[in-house]
Amino acid sequence: MQKPGEFNQRETVSAWADITLKIWREKITDLKVYDTGLLFESLKNSLLISAGNDVGKVEFTFKLYGIFVDMGVGKEIFKGNDGDVGYDVHRKRKEWYSRIFYREVMRLKEILAEKFGEEAARQIVYAMKPIKDLKYAHARGQL
Repeated sequence: MQKPGEFNQRETVSAWADITLKIWREKITDLKVYDTGLLFESLKNSLLISAGNDVGKVEFTFKLYGIFVDMGVGKEIFKGNDGDVGYDVHRKRKEWYSRIFYREVMRLKEILAEKFGEEAARQIVYAMKPIKDLKYAHARGQL
């Protein structure tokens, strides 16, 4: 059972993953990265929980072609081509994934550092309470 004010890693990471998906969906819409809507609909996340109910890993899944759209590569250039396809290639990068993912991972790092720091301080205070109580009892002459 979680004490009031105690850090819940699972809830924090789950909320972060949901927010990341929301941002990706907004970016896909803003950049018009859709043909059939399959990429948008394929975005999902899951948490892999390890011992102690801690999050061991966060997995994001989506259609593979989403990476190609993000990098600006794909169907107009074929494998083995020397670079001259005989026409102007109109494909451009639509960075819906890579920069956002990096930024959000850094944000999660900041959130977890803050939360784990607060939890460590709370544990220290909790561990010191009996010593503090004993010190005050001694000072009052109650021992």
